[in-house]
Amino acid sequence: AYGQATQLFEEGLALSREMSDTYWLATSLLSLAFASHARGDSETRTELYEESMDLFREQGDKQGLAYCLNNFSLVVCSQGDLGRAAQLAEEAVALLRELGAKGDVALGLCNLGWMALLQDDLGRAGDIYRESLSLAWETGLNPLVQRTLEGFACVAGAKGDAERAARLWGAAQALHET
Repeated sequence: AYGQATQLFEEGLALSREMSDTYWLATSLLSLAFASHARGDSETRTELYEESMDLFREQGDKQGLAYCLNNFSLVVCSQGDLGRAAQLAEEAVALLRELGAKGDVALGLCNLGWMALLQDDLGRAGDIYRESLSLAWETGLNPLVQRTLEGFACVAGAKGDAERAARLWGAAQALHET
């Protein structure tokens, strides 16, 4: 499926370049970056995300830029550059707040909470997860509520509170089953 999707995205990219349509060019690059991410092609996806971000910035497309930043932050995080990943995620969250996209803010915060946890900044991770959970709950995004509860469980575990970690993890799994 990713092979076919990639082929279609590449066709869209070629057409966008032919028409000099920077919006569709940036969107096609972002779509190809998603597909490259799914295939595990880290070198290509980084180039695609960076080119897409540059085009969204040039156009002033805050929504496209925010989605690109949020997803690219996860790539950078997986590559071990937690500082840069957090900067990208924070920029994405700021843009999403400006746009009033509560569900997307909740997702960005959940990603940022994970990055804070990986940096062993447990207090910050807890604060970020708290806000993410509130927004996810408010917008009815149960999969994100589950993911945020799992993040809280990891924070509790990292603090040495095994009982709380188990309760939170159990709550997340119960939500998943429903």
